Amino acid sequence: MSVQFASPTGPVNLVAATPKTILEIGQGANIPGELIQLAVSSTYVTAATPVSLLVELGTATATGTGTAVTPRRIGTAQGTALDTVKVNHTAEPAGFVAFDQEVLILPGGPLPWQYPLGRELFLPVSGFFVVRLTASAACTVYATAYHEV
Repeated sequence: MSVQFASPTGPVNLVAATPKTILEIGQGANIPGELIQLAVSSTYVTAATPVSLLVELGTATATGTGTAVTPRRIGTAQGTALDTVKVNHTAEPAGFVAFDQEVLILPGGPLPWQYPLGRELFLPVSGFFVVRLTASAACTVYATAYHEV
């Protein structure tokens, strides 16, 4: 049985037109993982001045500098996380390569990705999965990744 975890970022403040990694999952050296679901949302509510939010999912070759968080175990399975999670980066991960890009218009959202059973996003060993956001104006965002090992 797999062990499932939720890793929320909490509030992350974005600066206009500045890419920022808000979530990074680093897989351990021995066991791969899977991303089950990802949700991105914002507290931005000014309808008269919409903001575009570029959401990029990708990989990195090296970890960045962010706040370490403990993944929260969900469901009935036992165990601890075998991956590391960082949020709200102050230094970007090296070698970022996007494999998915979506634009969310604020106010609006949340923008959920839910991978179908058997088609979850594979997180290889010793790799870094990254969620990077770029907003057209300053705003506060949130994200939660649901992952399993």
